[in-house]
Parts: sequence; structure tokens; C-alpha cells
Amino acid sequence: MLNTEERRFLRNWEEQRKDGKSQYFLLYIIAGSIVMTIGVFFVASMFTFGRPNKLWPIPLTSIAIMTTYTWLSWKNNEKRWKSLIKRELEENKG
Repeated sequence: MLNTEERRFLRNWEEQRKDGKSQYFLLYIIAGSIVMTIGVFFVASMFTFGRPNKLWPIPLTSIAIMTTYTWLSWKNNEKRWKSLIKRELEENKG
């Protein structure tokens, strides 16, 4: 039997899946990259001591990290969703 957290995950992930993989990637890569870039710029600017030309790789790195994170997140959520659906179907049979 699925607990409340698992049922909530199934409901929320089903909504995410309806919007599609491209919408999920677009949202999380853009939003995550912006937040990460601002945060890292703030911390890095304290240590560069007035040399802003050393900060240019931060946005590119943020995009790369968020792309990887988003891809792994999608993959893990799909795996969890499929296993919960499979478990629920097996429980309903028995």
C-alpha cells in the first residue's frame, strides 16, 4: 500500500510529465542557472577583489551544472514513478 508521500509524488509527477520533458528542462535549467549564477557571483565577487574579468565562466558553469542536475532529476523521478506504479498494480492484483 502506498503511503501519503508516495501518492503525493505520483500525483505531482504525473502533472509534470503531462507538461513534457522539454518544459521541465526549460523551467529548471533557466531558473536554476539564474539563481546559481547570482549566488556564485555574490560569493566569488568577494574573493576576486575587483577583477570582474575572472567571473565570466560562472554563468556557463551554472548552465552546465543545472543541465546535468535537471537531467538526473528527471531520470530519477521517472524511475521512482515507474516503480511506484508497478508496485501499486501488483498490490491491486493480490
